[in-house]
Amino acid sequence: MERGCSCFLCIHWLYLVATTSEEVVDINRDMPIGILGSVSICTILYVLVAAAITSMVPYNSIDLNSPLSSAFQQNGMAWAQIIVSLGAFAALTSTICVDFISAPRTLLSMGRDGLIFPAFARVNPKTKTPFFATIVCGVFAAVIGFLIDIDVLADMVSIGALFAFTIVDACVIFIRYRDNDTHFKYVIFALLLFIGGCFCTSISIVVGWHFSLSIVFFVAFTLLPWGSLYLISQSDTTSFAPTESTTGDATSEETVVEKRKFFLCPFVPLIPGLGIFFNVYVACNLAWETWVRFVVWFAIGLVFYAVYGYRHSRLHVSNQLNENEVKSFGTFDN
Repeated sequence: MERGCSCFLCIHWLYLVATTSEEVVDINRDMPIGILGSVSICTILYVLVAAAITSMVPYNSIDLNSPLSSAFQQNGMAWAQIIVSLGAFAALTSTICVDFISAPRTLLSMGRDGLIFPAFARVNPKTKTPFFATIVCGVFAAVIGFLIDIDVLADMVSIGALFAFTIVDACVIFIRYRDNDTHFKYVIFALLLFIGGCFCTSISIVVGWHFSLSIVFFVAFTLLPWGSLYLISQSDTTSFAPTESTTGDATSEETVVEKRKFFLCPFVPLIPGLGIFFNVYVACNLAWETWVRFVVWFAIGLVFYAVYGYRHSRLHVSNQLNENEVKSFGTFDN
């Protein structure tokens, strides 16, 4: 299971598609098609390649370093080994190029929002690309790849992707309920309790604690918070469901029509809840050393955000300006 978790980096490119959202023609149509289409195509290709290898070579005799090319070699097709090796080299090169498309654009957005240094938001006037962020990402990736073992990097990329997907699933629930002032605090509490319950349940399963204890964790800290989220979603279907309004209220009807213009995740909180649980469970199967490295990097990011990002973020600066305007108007009135 631990080795399977390391292979999770094979689908970490999902967020790479999302980083190009500013460059698509119709984001509401193109992004869902791009993400779901790429997931479907790559999943089919992964399954077909795995089926081909296991049909040629017994699974316990597969060469882990070069499974496909060695499978052809063991079946007397050495000429195919050269073609497969060239294809693998081309695929790795294209993957690196794709990474250099997404990471600089992520830094560009963060620099534009003030979360990191504004130099990362620089765009080349000729190529219209974030050249400074691209150079920094390239140098950083080269140094890290040269100094750190490939297995360690694979585990770090996997846990990073799992954590990012967990945050996205949680944000889907958060954004769907944030306009509900009545239940918003309960939603936050239930969401945090649900994520904590996923961790407790996953750890109890991975460590091998008694089955009844896992059931207690699952029911008390996972199933009940998720159930409360579901009940809240059913208590105010007009605010959350992408359906036509029948209340006759013009404001509510305009809000629903506006929401129908955008792609909404269906079956909330079921789908994001399942995503959180499975992401957490897979992450808990990684080695404890990987978790230590992840916690260290996460702590470094939090410190940087507290010291620099929070103070210079556009949202924080905008709030400060609004507060100053309110104070100045109050002084003028007096």
